[in-house]
Amino acid sequence: MRETAADNELILEVRQGNTEAFSVLIRRYQARLRAFAAHYVADRDDVYDLVQDVFLEAFRNLEAFDCERDFAPWLRSLCRHRVLNYFRQVRTHRTAVESLVRET
Repeated sequence: MRETAADNELILEVRQGNTEAFSVLIRRYQARLRAFAAHYVADRDDVYDLVQDVFLEAFRNLEAFDCERDFAPWLRSLCRHRVLNYFRQVRTHRTAVESLVRET
């Protein structure tokens, strides 16, 4: 698979069953998404998990993506939502722990 292929070309190839084309997209955007997530999430392992989840979500929803639009902002939007969900889960966990501490 050509590393220099345009995003929309790669997406069309993925839709036709070429999973190596998606690997090219991962290599292209992985560092950017990790940097974005790391700006908000301190734990490196959590950042890696978040970005992996973003790519899984992107792969599962690639059929719905409009190839006339830019891929990078869509990916970043998915990442932003994952980061927000991460903080919702952390807040819920923290609240539960605080409740347990108060009960003791």
